[in-house]
Parts: sequence; structure tokens; C-alpha cells
Amino acid sequence: EGRKLFEKFDQELYAAGCLYGMAWLHMLQGDFHVALSELTECETVYQKGKQPREMVLCQLDRAESYLGLNIFVEARKAAEDAARGARKIGLRYELGKAEFFRGKAMIGMGRPAEARRYLKNAEDSFKLEKSFGFLAAARFSKVLSERRNGDRREKLTAVRKQFNRAQLPLWEGICDLQLLAGNLDDKNTVNRLSKNRAVATVPHLKATKMMLLGDRDASHNLMDSAVKQWTQAAELLDAVRAKLPPVEMRSAFFGGNSEPHKKLVEVHASSDPMCAAVWSERYKTAGLWSPADGAIAHNPARSRAEKSLSELATQVTAVSGMISKRTGKRNIEAVRPNQAMRTLWGRIRNDMAKLERNNLTGFESNKNIATQIKKLSQRKTILQFHVGVQDIHAFVHEGGSSRSYRYEGGVEKLRELVAQWRFHVECAPSIMKIHRAADIKDEAALIERISHWLIPPLEIPAKQQDLLILPEGQISSLPWMALVKSEEPLIENFDIIFAPSIRHHVNAERKLSGSNEIRIMVGEREGLDHLEAEIEAVRSSLPSEHTKVINPCRRSDWPDRSVARVWHYAGHASLRADNPF
Repeated sequence: EGRKLFEKFDQELYAAGCLYGMAWLHMLQGDFHVALSELTECETVYQKGKQPREMVLCQLDRAESYLGLNIFVEARKAAEDAARGARKIGLRYELGKAEFFRGKAMIGMGRPAEARRYLKNAEDSFKLEKSFGFLAAARFSKVLSERRNGDRREKLTAVRKQFNRAQLPLWEGICDLQLLAGNLDDKNTVNRLSKNRAVATVPHLKATKMMLLGDRDASHNLMDSAVKQWTQAAELLDAVRAKLPPVEMRSAFFGGNSEPHKKLVEVHASSDPMCAAVWSERYKTAGLWSPADGAIAHNPARSRAEKSLSELATQVTAVSGMISKRTGKRNIEAVRPNQAMRTLWGRIRNDMAKLERNNLTGFESNKNIATQIKKLSQRKTILQFHVGVQDIHAFVHEGGSSRSYRYEGGVEKLRELVAQWRFHVECAPSIMKIHRAADIKDEAALIERISHWLIPPLEIPAKQQDLLILPEGQISSLPWMALVKSEEPLIENFDIIFAPSIRHHVNAERKLSGSNEIRIMVGEREGLDHLEAEIEAVRSSLPSEHTKVINPCRRSDWPDRSVARVWHYAGHASLRADNPF
């Protein structure tokens, strides 16, 4: 409302200040894409209005948002821009934050030596500014970047004490979880974690603690207790998945220690294939699947929490303007919250705690998912893959029954085969400039080798025409359409359907489009000699007077809630090494 009022009277800078407050709030809530969009608008106004301090603040928040999304290349670039701006106008605290974010980006990019140099610069700035919380955070990141584990425990203990002195229980808990991961039988650390209210409140920290306790029980052969702990951890993560990034992104601090779903797949794969398949399905969709549920959306407790958050947003927008003119450092600690503000904070905390306790995000039970799998397998054969640490599990669902097969050492074997396949597709043509008969023969031999390793153990029945394949990880990179069964390509015998999960497929089957519009989007086309023929093939196979070809397609042309019946993309894609998502 404040922004609208300022815009009405052409007060662009004040309007941008309101928007910046909202961007900051969205960033804190984990809505990073929304925050990035709002920060872009703010930066445009601040650049036009020649406000270098505000530009630096926006660049810092941009870097932090990219880090939250695990997009490390852009995070480093934004942090470098912020460091340059902060150094130019003498903002020492902001320079420390910029160096801190550069260090974290370098850790994410696998360049720990450079990361430690930037983190040392950040430490120096935070020492001078007496910012003890950020000083501890920089030291913690530096410990994680070090490969030598000899004195790791001592360093983590020292950092934890710093967080304790700075009254940051959440980060103190993260340190303790790291310590527990290094020694599962450390009773003192377990006791501290039990008393830490942040660990008891923040879902992914609580789930990590349960996961580690399950690992401890498993190490003592107490498997029933271990499975119970892992199950509770998985249920907790799924209960709040719509508010958190996918499981892989939540693993930044704890690696495999925050992936209970995978443990449960491994435990049940041989003895109970359906149970393992359900946990695999839940793992694939954790953080992504949020079934619509009107009862949940209109729950009174949720409405109260959202109203309180809206009130908080208004106050945060106002408070965000209270910034020191000298350094640009947020000076919120100098603002004395009145009783109304304290009451509001308490109300939000209690409402959110109730929502978490009652699991009001409506995730589906294992029984319901198993029922869906059985029902769907009556109509089509389902091949569901799960990539473990060393082995690959395949679950075959057919005619209401399920069976599993373990490819021992499959992860390494798959890595080798995919590397060879990518060489044939990407490298060989560019090296030789032409397709030689020998290359085609080698490629055919590789496809046959992949087929003989992967297909026979699955015992795919020939009687069903539809074959639903649920790949995972590098299994998605295999040339499935060319793989053979009984010396014939799969595509000759089955209608092959790919989906990210069973529930995505079931949901997609239910959707009908009332539109006749066909959109063909053309991207990077270098080396694609038959692209025009591809476009014409789509036109002829989907005849419609409402066909629209967007050439070239830019990011702003990408469909968002479009009414088109079909979207077809023609062009290259490129894999982001820093974030495959």
C-alpha cells in the first residue's frame, strides 16, 4: 500500500524502498525467485536515481538469494559487484558480507582454496565491525571448505561457542549437527541438541537430528528404532515441503545426512518392494509435490498465520528504511519494538508452530500412494528407478503387483555408459566433422551394450502397450527410445511415456485443455540442420489455425499459465554444472 501511495505522487525512491522491504521479506521466507524479480526493479530505480549505497544492498541480497537457490555462478557475480561498490564508497560491513558470499559461492563451485581467501577477507571486515555473528558464520564456512579433518572437531567446537556468545541458537544447532555427524555416539552433543529450541522448531534441522539418531541406532543394529527415526524425519520434511527447496538443496550443510527417504528405500527394497517404491516416489517429489486441498488452504489456523505475516510484512517494510547513513548497515537492533510488535511476533511463532505440529500441508499417506501405483499398473507397466549411493534399484509394477531388482555397482556402471554415450552424441561429430560408418557402428554397439545390461533383468511383459518410465539422475540421460528388447527397439513394441513421478503422471492424465493453440518455441539452433523440418512435422501432426512459432524464443516468451494445448520446444539446452535443477 505504501508503494502504491508513493508511486501515485511520483516518489520513485520511496516506492523502491517499500519494494526493497518486500524483497527482503520474501528472501527471508525463502521465496527467492520473487525476491530476485523485486530486487531487479529496485536496482533499476536506484541506478537511475544514483543511489550507490542502495545498489550495494540490492546486490548483496541478490547474491544471498542466488546462494539460496544454489546458483553459484550468479551468486559470485552479484557478490563481486557488491564488493566493488562497497569498496568504492567505504562500506566496510557490506564489503565483509560481499566477501562472505563470494566465499560461499566458491565453495559451491568446488573451489575451496579461493573460498578460504575470500572468507579470510570477510573475517577481517567483521572483526573491525565487531559483527560477531557474521564472524562466526565466516569461520564456520571456512571449516566446511577445508579438506583436512584432523582438527575439524576442535574448530567446529570453537565456532559453536562463538555462535552461543552471539546468541544465535540456530547456527549453534547447525554446528552441533555437524559434530554429531562426525561422532554419532557423542552424548554431550545429543543433549545440547535436545535443549536447543531452534533445532526443535526449524523442520530441516529437526529432521537432520532424527536422521542422525537413526544412523546411530542402525550402527548398533537397532534397525526397528532406526527405521522409526528415519520415517519421522521423512514425514517431517514432507509435511513442510511446499515451503522448502527440494531435498538435494536442503543437503548443503549435512550431505546425505538429510535424505531419510533414500535410507528407507535401501532398507525396504528387497523385503517390501512396494514400500520401497513409495518412499522413492516421495523422495522424487519432496519439495515439489503439493496436492491441492481446499480444506487445507482455508484452514482457520493457516488464515490466522497468514494474516499475522501480512501485518509483519507491513512493519518490516517500514523498519527496512531505518538504515545507518554512514555505513548502510541495517540498524534494526537500535529500533525498540513496542509491545504490539512483540505480541505479533509471539502470535506468528505460535500459529506457525501449530501448523507444523498438525502437518496441515496435506501430504499423502504411503497407503494412498501404494493404492495409486497398484491402480495405475493395471493399465500400464511402470518402470521406476531409484539411484542409491552405489547400487541402482528398479521397481517394476505390473497388473497390481510389484517386484524389485538391484543393479549392484550400478551407479559407477551407469556413469561409465552415460559418459560414452555423451561422447558419441556431443564430441565425436564435432571432432571428425562428419559421421563415419565406423562411428555409427560403435554407437550401435554401445546401445546394444546398454540394453543388455539394463533391460533383461526387468522382465518387461510384452502384452501391455503403454510403458511408463520414471527415470532418476543419469538414467534420464540414456537413449531410451533406441534401447532394444529381444533385438527390437522398445519404441517398436511400446508407447513409451516419461514422467518425473507417478503422481505427476496421474495428475497430468486428468488434465484436459479446452484450447486449440499450439506454441512452438525455437531456442539455440546452431548445428541443428533439420530444425525447420521438425517445426513442419509438428505443424502437420497437430494441424491448427492457431499455431504460433516464436523464433527466437527468449526467457520472457516462456509460457506461464498459458492456455495453449501444446508447447513444443526446438533447440539446444545446456546443463548448468553449478545447479542441474
